[in-house]
Order: sequence, then C-alpha cells, then structure tokens
Amino acid sequence: MKYVFIEKYQAEFSIKAMCRVLRVARSGWYAWRLRRYQVSPRAVPP
Repeated sequence: MKYVFIEKYQAEFSIKAMCRVLRVARSGWYAWRLRRYQVSPRAVPP
C-alpha cells in the first residue's frame, strides 16, 4: 500500500514529494495516519 511506503520512508523523503510521485493526496495520507493510531470504539471491551 502506498501509505505504508510513505510511512516507512518519511525520514528519508518529504511527505509532499512522495505523495506527488505516488499520486496520493497529502490529506489522505494524514487522515490514514490518524485513523491508524486511533482506537476504534468497537475494539474497546464494554
């Protein structure tokens, strides 16, 4: 997945450049990153 690639190489290349080359929106990348680290309400036991 493109977002995983961006996450892996963000220390070496700029997010802006990778998003442009991979043809993904930066807003999509940042939204994916936020969702990835948030806990779903369904994942929390009652």
